[in-house]
Amino acid sequence: MRKRRYLPSLGISFYPEKEVLRIEAMRRKGWRFVKMNQLGLMVFEPCQPAEKKYAIDFLAEDPQEAADFLELYQAAGWQCVYVFGKHYYYFEADPETPALFSDAATYQEKIKLQEHFAVRQVWYLIPLGLLVLFSGFTGARVFPFLDEGVVAMLKLLGYLLVLWPFMMVAMQKIFALLYRRRKEHFRNPTTYAKGQQVWRDTLIFAVFGGIIGLAVAIFAR
Repeated sequence: MRKRRYLPSLGISFYPEKEVLRIEAMRRKGWRFVKMNQLGLMVFEPCQPAEKKYAIDFLAEDPQEAADFLELYQAAGWQCVYVFGKHYYYFEADPETPALFSDAATYQEKIKLQEHFAVRQVWYLIPLGLLVLFSGFTGARVFPFLDEGVVAMLKLLGYLLVLWPFMMVAMQKIFALLYRRRKEHFRNPTTYAKGQQVWRDTLIFAVFGGIIGLAVAIFAR
């Protein structure tokens, strides 16, 4: 018998509801979710098949606030089974347990909190990118032996680093537009998850990234 199974995560920043759908399906097959490893793989271990509900919530950075939420969730029947990155909490409950979120406004607030957190994690790329750009524009004069190709790559990398936080905000806006009724499914996120089209979204983001990358490559010449 296999001791563990692995599934690649779709990305809990964008698809927490769909991740829940997959975790529930694995539990019905006799595989219990254990953790998410650093490679972005969900890890499962064998168990007795069972019908369980799962939910993923993003909790704020304040430890006391997180502890208060956990206490409330536990009292409502939701048990925390794993925490990823200190902020993404995975919960398990029996099928008859009430939904984790009580209203659409709270659900939307959680989504916004998660989006803002994700963007804050990459703002440091702007000064880093500016430093790389400075190296690209001055490197040829300071170090004449540098190849023109290396200088061009430094410029390209610098532009991409500076633009990445803004690209992330743009992708969040595109995602919100594609799934603008997301908050209406706070009581039954499974219904929302079934309507998500990962491959379509990936294609849209790939085209968007390609256009930005091409524009930067032309500008960096």
